[in-house]
Amino acid sequence: MVMAGGVMKMTPLPFLELHPGKTLALRPGSYHLMLYGLQQPLAAGDWLPLQLQFETRSKRRFTLDVRAQVRGVSGASEVRAESASHGHGMHGMHH
Repeated sequence: MVMAGGVMKMTPLPFLELHPGKTLALRPGSYHLMLYGLQQPLAAGDWLPLQLQFETRSKRRFTLDVRAQVRGVSGASEVRAESASHGHGMHGMHH
């Protein structure tokens, strides 16, 4: 995010770099996901299926299916531990 003329502007990132042993939190006012093309408004308590794509430094790619629960009026969501990996998975991922 950048402050420009008294207005906070968001800039999309092509990727987020994850560092081994460190947590990267996705939350309002910081790094977060923007959802476009929703067919209906989200309500607190709704569960939303998401697919996250990862790429290792060695260019191996894999997908992780997660379910996010919508919290609060702002539509902010929290990713729960419910996931299933596809492709190479997170095991064996070295940086």
